[in-house]
Amino acid sequence: MLRLAPLEPCLRIAAGVTAVLAQLLSWAPPAAAQSAPVPLPPAPATHEVTIDHEVLIPMRDGTRLGATIVRPRAPGRYPVVVRYEPYGRTVMTYFAERGYVTVLAEGRGTGSSGGIMADYFDAISFRDGYDVVEWAAAQPWSTGKVGLWGISYGAINATRIAALRPPHLAAVAVNSSYANFFGDHFFPGGVRSNHPYVWHGGGNMLSTMLRGPVYPGADGQPVLDLERWRQRIRDNKWEGYYTPQWTHDQYDAYWEEKDLRSKYATYEVPTLQVGNYFDHARNHDEAYLTYQVLKAKGIPQQLIVGPWTHGGGGPAHTIDFPRTALVWFDQFLRGIDTGITREPPVTLFVMRQNMWRTEDTWPIARTVPTTFQLGGDGTLATAPPRDTSSRRFVYRPWVGSAAGPYGTWFNAQYDEYLVLPDQRADEGESLTFTTDPLSADVESTGMPEISFLATSTATNTDFSIKLSDVFPDGRSALVTRGWINSAHRESNVNPRTPGEWRVAPTSAITPGVAARYRVTLQNVSYRFRKGHRLRVTIASSDWPSNWPNPLPATNTVHVAQGGTIGVSTFTLPVVPASPTPRPAPRLALRTSDAPRAPSPNGPRIQIVHDLSTSTVSYQSDRRSERAVPGGTMEQVEVWRVDVTKAPPYRQVIDYANTQTLRRPGFPDLRVTWRVRTDSAGPKATVEWFERPIP
Repeated sequence: MLRLAPLEPCLRIAAGVTAVLAQLLSWAPPAAAQSAPVPLPPAPATHEVTIDHEVLIPMRDGTRLGATIVRPRAPGRYPVVVRYEPYGRTVMTYFAERGYVTVLAEGRGTGSSGGIMADYFDAISFRDGYDVVEWAAAQPWSTGKVGLWGISYGAINATRIAALRPPHLAAVAVNSSYANFFGDHFFPGGVRSNHPYVWHGGGNMLSTMLRGPVYPGADGQPVLDLERWRQRIRDNKWEGYYTPQWTHDQYDAYWEEKDLRSKYATYEVPTLQVGNYFDHARNHDEAYLTYQVLKAKGIPQQLIVGPWTHGGGGPAHTIDFPRTALVWFDQFLRGIDTGITREPPVTLFVMRQNMWRTEDTWPIARTVPTTFQLGGDGTLATAPPRDTSSRRFVYRPWVGSAAGPYGTWFNAQYDEYLVLPDQRADEGESLTFTTDPLSADVESTGMPEISFLATSTATNTDFSIKLSDVFPDGRSALVTRGWINSAHRESNVNPRTPGEWRVAPTSAITPGVAARYRVTLQNVSYRFRKGHRLRVTIASSDWPSNWPNPLPATNTVHVAQGGTIGVSTFTLPVVPASPTPRPAPRLALRTSDAPRAPSPNGPRIQIVHDLSTSTVSYQSDRRSERAVPGGTMEQVEVWRVDVTKAPPYRQVIDYANTQTLRRPGFPDLRVTWRVRTDSAGPKATVEWFERPIP
């Protein structure tokens, strides 16, 4: 067990920095009192509502966007909440029932909107959002104060629109609005992600450019419109959508147009952000960066981060996002003193402790960056390693499957922590560095970072870094992770602060020549228990989260160089308890958060090691049926990720979604949407069959 002297004596004696850092790991002051969350009471409905269907909003170029307006029935002027996205206009009455007009607007080329949808998150769509805000402000039912509200796509739209500075935009409330497309989602650390080409990116097209064949009618009732569906398939630019994502493998003007990071200079709107620890790739890191930008400008804001997946969904400890946003909008759109501006601006959930806590800033001011040194014998300690030998491993492209990556989406379970596979299945084919058992609980809140020296037999390779919690019985639970591609080693596209962002020209490594790698891991708030151990794992694959590197490699991590010891280190943001009690957070927590069993209706997922073809395959299929006007729609979604087990390593992703429309008296209609991705990039196709189907 790690046992060291009490804190004050260590600070008084000249024992060296190493001893102080070691002591901080094992010393845990008595926890300051933290009150349980104060429940935000339900806000009763105060208005009956009226709904205006099929409203057309003019854009500056003459294109008109379809919208549904939900407003209080009583005459008068009301503040406006806008949701703008291409996913449809599912009617929500929550805000209108509480004194707001809600504008639900669709993007170009979707639903009832005119024009074509050429891309996701382009300058035209942001400009259209600006026009929607200003149109809403000028209507006779509007007070002229407008807020933007959104989750995922709608949240991303909202932040980019806000950076355009619409004069009447007064507040933003968003959930899952990543700011850094290149580094957060498509190329974290310069490593190509698989997420855009599996069910998440492939299937999403059926909710946007190819959405149909059911649309809202003039009276709000759904109508079946096959001709409009054909038109969307014919006119929208889905065929070329994936190509630039694939080919722009360095940060450039393509990504700059889409991200918020490049627009921080003009982002100045009071903002409520909700982030999610288990979002895919590194999506939730943006929330912390946006927080720091707004803090530097003195803009009112709130940041809430919890143990959920993308969009704030999850099996436990979830919040009521509309109720939370209502407090924000009441403050900034209606001028009601809700007290929100006097509350601490950060509310986070500490996992394993399963406790909500408020903080005054981010990064937390009392954080103690605690540095560990990697040892040649697999140790991880604050003292210099006794064994300074180098350690090598062989790159295996299938390593990583124990981390998910889709367990947080499909049938996720949360008890004391998210239920994930034991990491030892991957650790056996990786390098591991492990501490002694902890002599006290340790909280880590923030962004861990590793700096290590490595050589490779290849000219290009990837590194996957994972921090795990090792239980006394040997189980290893993933806590957080990060990645880097060797060609991007001089860049930092996953920074801790906005000022640390750096993009440098890519360059090959020289086989056998040591290179320095610095990798940040995703932000996390986690309590390691007494008797547990910390483990850092280094591999060169995190499959199927990321695209495997085609080059075979034997990679070596060095812990000493030229007589210098401690050249490879891992820094953990250790957060001691607050010396004074923290104010209790006010939260609209949902009540149905008891741990639950997985749903039997979720998709089937399996990993297959095919001995005859020497491939590893990650496979999923899901089947569903729903009623549509005049018939039924059957849907079969099948996708798989195959990687070869012999070099040169090749991967193929095949996503297919088949919808079959069955109507009495009509031929069956089958439409198959497919995205097949190999080393040449993604290729998308649509097949339309209209004939009887057995």
